[in-house]
Amino acid sequence: MPAVHYCQECNNILHPLEDKLKKRLLLHCRRCGYTENAENPTIFRQELRSTVADTAGVTTDLGSDPTLPRSDQQCPKCGEKDAVFFQSQAKRADAKMSLYYVCVSCANVFEDSTQEGYVAPR
Repeated sequence: MPAVHYCQECNNILHPLEDKLKKRLLLHCRRCGYTENAENPTIFRQELRSTVADTAGVTTDLGSDPTLPRSDQQCPKCGEKDAVFFQSQAKRADAKMSLYYVCVSCANVFEDSTQEGYVAPR
């Protein structure tokens, strides 16, 4: 996602502006008129399908959450046999009911290897 840029003169938000003659993207302040070149030409990106929704809310300290159930599932990254698990949080109609594991020692997120249709991580 593109970062929000602020005016160096008055600290208001800079808005995208097209320079049609030079065919480039500028960032323009609507209050004071300050203009600068945009480093990244992307102003908006929409992802229609994303795998992020399946593991939404996963943080690095999820392994220390005492309310999540624990398992002896082996982590494919570090080999540790201590992980917490949760069910997929996706609300799409085509979402499968998957169990996701989070390794307690390295915070690696991986899927259940015993489920049908499992694809091993690369």
